[in-house]
Amino acid sequence: MERGASYRAISRREILRIGGIVIPASVMLPAWMTARAQTATTFDFYISTTGSDSNAGTIAAPWAITSLQAKDPHGNNAKMAGKRVGLVAGTYTIDISKTQSLVAPSDNDHCIFSLPPGSASAPTYLGSSDTSGNYSARAAIFVLTPSGYQQANAFLGVDYMASGNPWVTIDGIVINGNDANTVGGGHGNEGCHLIAFRSGTTDSYNKPGTAQGFVVQNCEVYGINATDSGGNDAAVWFQGTNGAILQNCYIHDVNKSSQVDHAHGHEEYGCQNSQLLFNTFANCTGGAMESKTGCFNNVAAYNYVFNCAKGTGGSNTSCIQGWDGGETPDGASSQFQIHHNIFDSCGRVCYGEWFNALHENGFAWYNNTIYNSGSVVLQSTGPWIQHYNNLYVVTSGNASGVASFTNGDTSPLAFDCVYDVAGNYSGAFSGQTESGLMTGKDPLLSAGTTSITGGGGASQFQLASGSPCIGAGHVGGVASGAACNIGAWDGTVTQIGASWTTGAGSPPPTPNPAVLKVS
Repeated sequence: MERGASYRAISRREILRIGGIVIPASVMLPAWMTARAQTATTFDFYISTTGSDSNAGTIAAPWAITSLQAKDPHGNNAKMAGKRVGLVAGTYTIDISKTQSLVAPSDNDHCIFSLPPGSASAPTYLGSSDTSGNYSARAAIFVLTPSGYQQANAFLGVDYMASGNPWVTIDGIVINGNDANTVGGGHGNEGCHLIAFRSGTTDSYNKPGTAQGFVVQNCEVYGINATDSGGNDAAVWFQGTNGAILQNCYIHDVNKSSQVDHAHGHEEYGCQNSQLLFNTFANCTGGAMESKTGCFNNVAAYNYVFNCAKGTGGSNTSCIQGWDGGETPDGASSQFQIHHNIFDSCGRVCYGEWFNALHENGFAWYNNTIYNSGSVVLQSTGPWIQHYNNLYVVTSGNASGVASFTNGDTSPLAFDCVYDVAGNYSGAFSGQTESGLMTGKDPLLSAGTTSITGGGGASQFQLASGSPCIGAGHVGGVASGAACNIGAWDGTVTQIGASWTTGAGSPPPTPNPAVLKVS
């Protein structure tokens, strides 16, 4: 269906579970992903709020959180390589001023809590556990303190690797950054990161990396309030990876008033074949997902995005930023896919960055729902751009310029729907002629329903009974393709956004237990 794909397609009759969620047919995964990104239910070692690093690491005698530091004096960290480590339920209040001082060097290439690499056959796994020793998503909670402390190191992940593969999975952990800030450091002064992995050299800014096996799933990560300039702050950071996965996570409240377009829910440099699936993003001033320079063949699908890219003073801010193959393009042989996402009450939704927002690689934008959000800017230096089966709904202002196209092959451009409550459809798509543009009846509101609540969750964007968008789209954007619905809820999709969240409002209150002592 898409050009340049190097993955095997998964039929709709197959059931593929990764981390306890179903991957629909239109997501194509490398073979290793289908076998390795699994949620563990039991563990080899345990860590608890009351543990001791001199213990055996069992559920009855767990380690302390300091075992997650790469240079722990008891050697427990090295024992975690290729093992399943359970973080026992509880709130781990981490005094960054103490833990950060134990990490050397003090830069973003090194994590305060770092997992040792595993292998393809035995990845290192850190998961949330209940008090009985079984997997329990989001029972283990990190809270960084004091509020707003400037951290030079990434918080949790894998230390910088010049080469090799991490083979690490982080599953079901909650990280409350508590307005975390940064003093920068490491490669490129990247800013504040709560979960991070980076591989390769600074050249990974300009070419795709090869490090395999980094997975973040079922987590809640939030609470950055950065003030640095020039760095890129992100709740989750990938660099130099091949096939990294971010899935079924809730990522929210990432802010940077000094430079709003440099604060993101997720960011990646020099990454290929990334899969960003089934996540909920909210309140990220610089946007939900940025796939910046040196990236190829990445996919963002089935995500729910609310109130992102809404900061003032950031003319380059967008929910989906980059995704252009900039700096080292290889044209139509590579592709980006952004499909079946819902953008709710956001700023500008999508644009490239390199050479004034020009996409230099193939780019497919299809079956997305854009509700009361800014424009989609799709410009190209020549490679193909596909735009089809998308639903734009505007209940204030007018629909003029909801999408703009310039410079290059935009084919197909078909079977899209624009609804404007005021009926202002003139110039909805600028720069190209749409084939099959639908306007008219509100496709989302059924009889007796008067409004949709911004941030109220993805399910409210399912098409109303009798919607003109039902069955009006076509798979692949061509009339010969099978009929499907226009928009993210295409008639077969069963999940959009994290499965365990319904809305995307304010973050939960910060727990206030006794501060964990670090010795």
